[in-house]
Amino acid sequence: MSYPETTVIRGIHYISGEPVAVTMKSGVISGIHREERTAGDELLPWLAPGFVDLQINGCRGLDFNTIPIAKGTTMQVTRALWEEGVTSYYPTVITNGDDAIEQAVRSIAGDCLEDPASEAGVAGIHLEGPFISPEDGPRGAHGQSHTKAPDWELFQRWQDA
Repeated sequence: MSYPETTVIRGIHYISGEPVAVTMKSGVISGIHREERTAGDELLPWLAPGFVDLQINGCRGLDFNTIPIAKGTTMQVTRALWEEGVTSYYPTVITNGDDAIEQAVRSIAGDCLEDPASEAGVAGIHLEGPFISPEDGPRGAHGQSHTKAPDWELFQRWQDA
């Protein structure tokens, strides 16, 4: 991803309500400085840290658990979440069969390899199961048929994917 050498963004600080200038060098924040109020400040955007979402099963009709996951799903979800202020997230893959989980993880990782924005937005993959209790209650909504004891070799297979 290519960035201008220096970029300055003016906005209103989310806590103080004061105007600030954020300076970025090659896409990395290098400074945040308070500025004097001027006419038109009420039109400036609010500036705040991005949200991090630890569990995203899907967004806007896109789903990380409908197998096969459509190519580009991660790319579309990343951009949709950015519109809502979520700058990084963990696509969540729920308890399912071993091959389905591998396919989901492979699809998400593949989208990240092809798209720098997705690679920047996806902080990791949240694997929700299948190494959970098979008992009613603790298992929640997870299908009992796919729950199992921890399996390091299987986990490594998914990690490789």
